[in-house]
Amino acid sequence: MSQSFQFDETFQKHYVAFFLRDPLFFGRVCKDVTAELFTATLAQKVVRIILGFAEEHHAPPGELIYTEIENFKQHANFSEEDLAPLKRYIKELLHIELRNRAFLLKEHDKFIGYQRLIEAFPKFSACMKEGDYEAATGLLNGLVATTSRYSDMGSFFTEDPVERIERRGREDGERFLLGIPELDAILQGLKRRQIGVWLSQRSSAGKSAALIHLTKCFVMQGKQVLVVTMEDTKEDFEDKLDMCVSGVQTETLRDGEKIRAAMRRWFRREGRVHIAEFPPSKVSELRAYAAYLKQVHNWIPDAVIIDYADLCESEGGGTKSFDTGDQVYKSLGKWAKEEDCVIWTASQAGRAAMEAVHADQQHAAGSIAKMYHAHLVISINRTSQEQAEGLTSLHVVKNKNGQARFDRVIHSDFDRMHFWTVPKED
Repeated sequence: MSQSFQFDETFQKHYVAFFLRDPLFFGRVCKDVTAELFTATLAQKVVRIILGFAEEHHAPPGELIYTEIENFKQHANFSEEDLAPLKRYIKELLHIELRNRAFLLKEHDKFIGYQRLIEAFPKFSACMKEGDYEAATGLLNGLVATTSRYSDMGSFFTEDPVERIERRGREDGERFLLGIPELDAILQGLKRRQIGVWLSQRSSAGKSAALIHLTKCFVMQGKQVLVVTMEDTKEDFEDKLDMCVSGVQTETLRDGEKIRAAMRRWFRREGRVHIAEFPPSKVSELRAYAAYLKQVHNWIPDAVIIDYADLCESEGGGTKSFDTGDQVYKSLGKWAKEEDCVIWTASQAGRAAMEAVHADQQHAAGSIAKMYHAHLVISINRTSQEQAEGLTSLHVVKNKNGQARFDRVIHSDFDRMHFWTVPKED
């Protein structure tokens, strides 16, 4: 798939819509943008109007762009027929839903660099044919200088908190709730670019059910979810997800009518799931698959659920448990930050946890490095009596965002893969 796929007319139209209407986006990119970067003639005209308006007002015009057009009509003798295509194009821009600002900003450097490369290539080719190597080198140096990898790395802290408050509002609106009221009331879920870990006190305590529950919950929140399973097969995960969503037991997994009806209700928020089965792999290999989904299917996950990260292999070929875990979770953290997503996984506790009231940080099996890198760690604990009564005790081991070191008991029904369920008496 060629790079131009990412920067086609649809990408450019969304980019111009943000440039026209979103002051935060405009402020981040305006110094780099020229009309010639865009392939559509109407897009070039709109960008010229936006830049002209911004010279005086230091902000994008939004709907005030119509006022600018009326000024052109009066002072440049444009007829209504001449301006009709431009007005139709602007109407389209004003009706585009402004979503994925972070994605457009992330692609900004590549877009600017790619478009400038296309613009500069004929000039570069002509210079080379004429033997003007100095001019050709100048063109290349100019491209390098204007496409900086540092452009989105930092910003100056200002006394005006408006942008920061708007960011907090966006982040709060995009939190990935756990779908467990007893915890959501306190934790309020994770934000993008963060990592969560379920820590199971003992084998078969419910860590798979917890990940499946999150998959169901995130789709109900309208999120796009990539599931990577390295322990269960893809078919196993599909069966358990069918059970979780529709409430059927293993013996009724062929009840197509009930499952289909539950799926229709589940998917009505436009969330979507892609399930991929991998052998134990490097995080870079999992990211390569996510990149394939982006390029081929134009699909970008909001959340990545990995079953389980402890099965990931070291990128550097290290053999020590701590070092391997440190590399894996650093790589997951980089993935979450660079792709602006949430990552959830699960881990088994060591043998000593079975003698404790609940699994804690020191009980993590394998590398304890996961405790250093994760933003939220919740242990899953069940005594024999709790298991018989359909109860699960959750202990918040770590929470970088707020309160931790507390317990909540929830009702579960693992026969239907319901990690959390409403108490029968309710």
